[in-house]
This record gives sequence, structure tokens and C-alpha cells, in this order.
Amino acid sequence: MARMRVTAPRAGALVLVLAAAMFIYLATAGPVLFSYVERYSCAPQPVWSVLNPLRDRAPEGPAELLLRELAAGNVRPALSRLSTGTPIDQGTVDSELRLRLLSWRLMGRQDFGDRIELSYQGARSDWPDDERRPLWIRVARPTPGAPWRIVEFSAVY
Repeated sequence: MARMRVTAPRAGALVLVLAAAMFIYLATAGPVLFSYVERYSCAPQPVWSVLNPLRDRAPEGPAELLLRELAAGNVRPALSRLSTGTPIDQGTVDSELRLRLLSWRLMGRQDFGDRIELSYQGARSDWPDDERRPLWIRVARPTPGAPWRIVEFSAVY
């Protein structure tokens, strides 16, 4: 029985072809490669996701800035700058002040052209090491090329 030997040039070419195929896949795929959502959840939220490392992160920038400001305790100034069109509910402000955001993780993202919905899991000061709760931030831009702005913020307290 003849044994097939893979030579170094063949192995190198195979690795190069696989790397090129992976790059093409990632470049053409959406921002979320895979996510798992619990089937019978009352608030469908990804339990875990694999995000595309080559995604456009520009829409996530304003959301990350807002979350950093909330974690720093700058709740009123941060929420007053949102472009929601309607004032943020006082209950949201009170909850953000009472249950400070400690950490967060982007779990999901849905792109709808110039409107993007971001799903996060956040740890709060009342249960810092335990259960993470969902946060949703919607960003949009009025015209292509315009800066992204937060148009909606909601969270489970």
C-alpha cells in the first residue's frame, strides 16, 4: 500500500487556499456569524453569539460610548444626549442610577440598512457576579455616510 505524503509546498498551498476561503466568507458574511436564542424565551435574546471579526464596528461606537457613560455614573447627561425624539422615561433614569451598569457584552446585532439593533447582556450592581440582563440599543443614521446616532435605548432592570 502506497502512502501519500504531503510535502511542505502542498501543505502551504492548502493552508493558503483555506485562509483565502475563510477571508472571503468573513468579508461577505453578516455581522453575526452564528447565535443561539432560547426557543421559548419571553424576551428573545441571544444566549451566545459568534460575531464576525470583520464587521463594520462604526454603528457600535455610539452604543459603547453610552454604555461607558452609564457605567461611570453619568446617567442624566448620557441619556439626555440620545436622539430618540421623545424624552427618556424617568423610571429608566431612576433604574440606571439605582442599578449601576458594571459590565456588558455585545450578544447580537441585526442590520436593517441605515438602522441597526444591538443586543447586549449587562451585569448590574445588585447582582454583579450573577445573572446578566438584556439591554437593547438601536442606532440609525438619517442619510448614508452620516454619523450613527442612538435612537432607542431600553433595558431590563
